Amino acid sequence: MMIIIAWIIALVSLAVIIFIVFRKFPVLANIDIGEIEAERQAELKRKILNDKFKRSVTKVFKELGKFLKPVGKSLVSLFGLLYNRLVNLKENYAEENQTTDIDVNKKIEVLFAEAKDLTHKEELAKAEAKYIEIIGIDSKNYKAFELLGENYFHRENYEEAEQTFEHAIKLKEQLKKADEDISDMEVAKTLFNLSLVYQKMNNSGVALAKVKLALELEPNNPRYLDKMVELCIMTKDSSQAREYCQRLESSNSGNKKLKELKDKIRDLESKTVIENEQSSDILDN
Repeated sequence: MMIIIAWIIALVSLAVIIFIVFRKFPVLANIDIGEIEAERQAELKRKILNDKFKRSVTKVFKELGKFLKPVGKSLVSLFGLLYNRLVNLKENYAEENQTTDIDVNKKIEVLFAEAKDLTHKEELAKAEAKYIEIIGIDSKNYKAFELLGENYFHRENYEEAEQTFEHAIKLKEQLKKADEDISDMEVAKTLFNLSLVYQKMNNSGVALAKVKLALELEPNNPRYLDKMVELCIMTKDSSQAREYCQRLESSNSGNKKLKELKDKIRDLESKTVIENEQSSDILDN
């Protein structure tokens, strides 16, 4: 009689467990793992969800197993089979959810349009959420990372902008290695954006290094050359400033800033000469 009662309790408990677990499937499937993950975000999300699910079910079955230990090995074996079945059903549910979602490309296109509209309205925090949602759907969408970095830059969140642009560069380089259609121009653009961030963070040396890397990919880009001259003047490197100014003039002779830049370089050279003379006099004395 006791064995029959134990079996009834076990089956009722199991039915309750199955009911609760299946009710929680949509919640588990929609857990937000984080705002910006690395390239394996989607795979990581699935792993975290499955691990969370397995831990929850394992815990329940362990407790139930202790309670029903007198029933015997056959019942434990049954629970083992049912546990594996539940895990498989959970994984199949996640896969079916992915395949029955609305067209991913269309969804991303709509999100980009919404983010653009919000940016135009200067609702940058809301636009940020749209870019993060795109990244949640497609963790290799470098355009979303690029625009998210610009979003942080305009909001003066320079540390977030730095991290986002750095990630975008790594992502683009990885995609290039995988023979994706990523041009040098794309990588150079992010390097330049990153240089603007470092300049705002008062790190002219690193900003200058990033523009140099951008110029290695796009040697005649007037915007990059202009910024290079500006940074060389800031770091008081008159010889480099003059060299890049000449390159800027060759690539864009109509640049309206050329005269201003040349005047600044001459002023810098004059100050350098005076400082050198003063240093020499001090040493002589």
